[in-house]
Amino acid sequence: MAVIPLYSCLCGTHKKVSNHWVLARITESDIRFFPWDTELAQKDDIIVLCGEACASALLSRVLGEWKQRSVSAGEANDDADDSDTPIDDNHDGHVQEKLFAL
Repeated sequence: MAVIPLYSCLCGTHKKVSNHWVLARITESDIRFFPWDTELAQKDDIIVLCGEACASALLSRVLGEWKQRSVSAGEANDDADDSDTPIDDNHDGHVQEKLFAL
């Protein structure tokens, strides 16, 4: 008897006969989308998506995670050289206070 794999989207929908499903692969530096391919769908690093709406949601989530990482990395760099002393950025003897983003 043949084994028929069951594919489920991140949203919980199970794949039937429709052909609008897509696949995605996320790495540290990119996200790639692929048309449906049964062999590719069985790989461990592939995310199965039921359509455009779930693919868009995944893209949005990944972009948000990347943005959060870059903001966190930037804050870590800012923390390294934070000081409470005023700065003379123009080297003209006029001291300016640091501005902090909330």
